[in-house]
Amino acid sequence: MTQPIDMLNKTLAIDALRGDFAASGRVRVPEILVSDFASQAANLLQTGIPWQVAFRRGGEAVSMTETEFAALGPDQQQQLLGAILQQASTDFQYLYSYYKLADAYQDFKDDSLFVFRLIEFMASEHFLGFAQQVSGIEDIKGINIQATRYVGGQFLNRHDDAEDPKRLVAFVLGLTREWSPGWGGVLQITDENGDIVESYVPRFNSMVMFKVPLMHCVSYVAPFAQVPRYSLTGWFTT
Repeated sequence: MTQPIDMLNKTLAIDALRGDFAASGRVRVPEILVSDFASQAANLLQTGIPWQVAFRRGGEAVSMTETEFAALGPDQQQQLLGAILQQASTDFQYLYSYYKLADAYQDFKDDSLFVFRLIEFMASEHFLGFAQQVSGIEDIKGINIQATRYVGGQFLNRHDDAEDPKRLVAFVLGLTREWSPGWGGVLQITDENGDIVESYVPRFNSMVMFKVPLMHCVSYVAPFAQVPRYSLTGWFTT
């Protein structure tokens, strides 16, 4: 592994971010990456990722490649989508595309590619130290990262991320250059009654961080959304 490139914006107001996180357990970090690196990350998600479709079948997490999904044919696709939406109406469900960035070390052979530099930076002591500073949680020692893509008709139902005790702080780093609030795909924080207490419309090069557990969802993406909703998501962990 080469020495990680420092992609973090050096003008971030760390003290103010730490104060906001301490007050509410969440914060939005604008312009988190140096702009050129943010653009490279966005280009990677748009053109260089072997996406997999993720959803649940009952209580089981299921994924398939986009090639496998296309091979089902129109009738089977509609049947599957109908079952996904039926479960979503009464139970925890999601539908989106993802790619675990750690898999890049096996999927991509050329370690000079930007995807490797991005992984190395986000797993670096410097970036983890940034997360410790903002959250005030010194137990952060690792990170779990995936790329995600939401298109029209996709969503993530309300949940709290608490199934893995190693998760300390969740994050969503937006990498869609232009997004309209009317397209959906909004990260929504809710209270115990399901009322929305804060919403984060996707913004380019902006990272939302929040302490786990916390109830949240990604609202349904409208069929007329003009572009996919791209992001890097995951958790800072023990």
